[in-house]
Amino acid sequence: MKSIEDPFQDLAKNIIAGRVLTIDDQEKRIVNEFFALWYMRSRYRSLDAQEIQANGVTGTNLTQDMEEKLEKHGTMFARPGGKFLARQMNGIMLQIWTYRYAGDALPVTQWGIIYAEDGEFIVPDVPLHTIISLTPTLCLASPAPDGTIIRQNVADINRKVMEASQAYFFARDFSACPI
Repeated sequence: MKSIEDPFQDLAKNIIAGRVLTIDDQEKRIVNEFFALWYMRSRYRSLDAQEIQANGVTGTNLTQDMEEKLEKHGTMFARPGGKFLARQMNGIMLQIWTYRYAGDALPVTQWGIIYAEDGEFIVPDVPLHTIISLTPTLCLASPAPDGTIIRQNVADINRKVMEASQAYFFARDFSACPI
């Protein structure tokens, strides 16, 4: 997941700093993959956290430190008795779903860099609309051209993302967020 998060963070920093003014095809892929990861994580955040028994696998005795080092490098391992951590299996499935969604199912033709002229954006826990807030007054939206939007447009976006939220939504200052 870090291979998706890091390029997006670099791109977001460059957009915020004003060094990127429009999203090209390579950057579109970066944004698509990040949105797909957020989309999938939000829908599969309650996956099993137990162990999965594998038949015909013996497993190994590893120290906790060794297990953590292997996990950090994306290496799967079986514990004694042939038990795998469910989160490792879930992580593989999440990666597959993310790349499939980013590559095939995400209906994005263009990401626009959008500045709020007045008001601030609310961020949902579950993305339903293709909107990614970068700062309280700056977001990426699709399909949209680059530009500035008025307070009423910010309010429309905020209403939509609040309606899509399942457990929570957040903002820097709700009093600055039109609804």
